[in-house]
Amino acid sequence: MSVVKRQRTCAVCGAPFADGEQAELEPLIDGVIRYLAVHPGHSTWRRSYEEELPKAS
Repeated sequence: MSVVKRQRTCAVCGAPFADGEQAELEPLIDGVIRYLAVHPGHSTWRRSYEEELPKAS
């Protein structure tokens, strides 16, 4: 069984995956290596410091 079918929803936004929808996998290491399914472009990882800085105008 695939991670997407087993998990059924995105680990980031909680929205369900549509049938046949592509998903990305992210590792979760909490003593055991597991994989989470997320929508493309979503990430469970915190954005880098540079991405959080306000843009200069």
